[in-house]
Amino acid sequence: MVMQEFIVTSEPTDLTAVKEFLEYNNFHNNRNNDYINSEIGLIFEDLHDENVLSANGVLFFIDTVFLLNSQFLHSVNISLQFILIQFTVKRSYANI
Repeated sequence: MVMQEFIVTSEPTDLTAVKEFLEYNNFHNNRNNDYINSEIGLIFEDLHDENVLSANGVLFFIDTVFLLNSQFLHSVNISLQFILIQFTVKRSYANI
């Protein structure tokens, strides 16, 4: 289960700020309030001003729909393989 603290907003959410934040992190707006990062295969949907809150200039993503596509699974698999190789090498050196 995931829990989140209650967020008290201090200003209305500026969707331009949301877009700039996501674009800075390599997401692009693909329709309405949905964003995708094609490089890592992560999709965020439903990021309208009631699901992204703002308090003292900090964005809080509430009730975000996120999806993973095959590119994400591919990049995770590569990362896991790299971690496994590193673990195996370190373990092998420990046995010497």
